[in-house]
Amino acid sequence: MGSTLTNLVAHIVFSTKDRFPVIDESIQGRLYEYIGGIIRGEKGVLLAIGGTADHVHVLSKIRADQSMAEMVKRIKGNSSRWINDNRLVTGHFSWQDGYGAFSVGQSQYGLVQQ
Repeated sequence: MGSTLTNLVAHIVFSTKDRFPVIDESIQGRLYEYIGGIIRGEKGVLLAIGGTADHVHVLSKIRADQSMAEMVKRIKGNSSRWINDNRLVTGHFSWQDGYGAFSVGQSQYGLVQQ
């Protein structure tokens, strides 16, 4: 029987709508944990997460049968819904359209995690 082995690692970056700085220290940790849960729910592996008040960086392994577009759609959609449902920011929260996603070789993990 054959098997498949992959090591697909991506550095994903996305911003708040209009780069509005709403990801402050009061929600940052909980947001990062929630995003990690979304990735695990999609059978991915969160390797690192960080960012600033207006954007997030995610370093994650994804499944070979998972499209990047679908993974990011789930991360952004579910996390924005969670922020709004829990009223973690004033007003309506949303992510900016689009994202950046870049493949990362295993030898580059450390550089990207910094």
